[in-house]
Amino acid sequence: MALCLVGLFGCAGAPPPPARTVRVTEMARLRSEFEGLAEGAATPERALARLLPLAIEFRKGDRVPTRLFIGGNLVATAEDAPTTEIVVLRDFTMILYADRPPEFVYPGGRRHGIEDFHGAIQIGAGASRDEETPPLTLGLTVNSEAD
Repeated sequence: MALCLVGLFGCAGAPPPPARTVRVTEMARLRSEFEGLAEGAATPERALARLLPLAIEFRKGDRVPTRLFIGGNLVATAEDAPTTEIVVLRDFTMILYADRPPEFVYPGGRRHGIEDFHGAIQIGAGASRDEETPPLTLGLTVNSEAD
């Protein structure tokens, strides 16, 4: 009976389980649900909050179309900029909450907050003979502090 109670109520102090789980490769299926919520919401942020908490599963080898966003008063990404693709290097789940920063959960149950990550941004430019306008290269490195 004790196992049933733990299963039903969870452990004290543990975050609430996400309302739903979706694979990162299947995020498009949430679009229609979000659009339905957006119709009745005052802002897109309030519509998004209705979907949360949400667990997004990333599995090693997943290829995820990604749009880079740069904003500010010096430079910004073009609205019609093409997407790029990222490859997931290890399994993890990102849990999004309405009232606190995201949390990352690894196989075996290890949990890390956004503060457990560190990274670097690198900017460079290069040219090849066949490029009239060489692209600017932006690099972003993100690692978990615990690894």
